[in-house]
This record gives sequence, C-alpha cells and structure tokens, in this order.
Amino acid sequence: MVNPPSSLFDRIAASIEPDPAWAMLLLEEFSQNANWKRAHAILQQLTSEAVDYELVNPEFPAVVIFRLKPEDIRDAVLKLTEKGYNRLKAIDSRMT
Repeated sequence: MVNPPSSLFDRIAASIEPDPAWAMLLLEEFSQNANWKRAHAILQQLTSEAVDYELVNPEFPAVVIFRLKPEDIRDAVLKLTEKGYNRLKAIDSRMT
C-alpha cells in the first residue's frame, strides 16, 4: 500500500494534471532569500511574456504554481536551481 503524500507541496504535486497549452512549475519557498516573489522575478527575465502564477498557499512556506511556455520550462528549472531553489516540480504535457 502506498503512503499518501505528507506535505502540502507533495499533495499539490500529486494532484496537478498537465495542461496541453502550458508547462507548470510548482515551487515551495524555504527561506526569506529563496522566496516565491524572487522566483517570479527570475522567471520573468526568461521570457518576454508575463509569467502567470497561482499562489496556492500564501503562508510560509508559500507554494506557488507558475505557468510558462513549454519551451521555457527547462531553462526555468535550471535558473531557479542555480539560484538556490530546490523544492521544484516541473509539469509539462510534452514530457508525460
């Protein structure tokens, strides 16, 4: 028997369905320096379009879903990882 996901991040990650039009990046912040607003600014630098987001949990640790063009998702994960974010999950219907 599989144990249910324990954290809010894990439960949200397990419930997300891929969107054929957008890639999604689920992020959980874990410090004041690696917060979701800073992550949003970093992602905004990757694309000329506005980065759509949904703040799923506004309390610390915040959990947010960013919606990006599918071709930007790999660079987004790489850039955020380089900046110290490590609680990420990329969801892209092209990769399922």
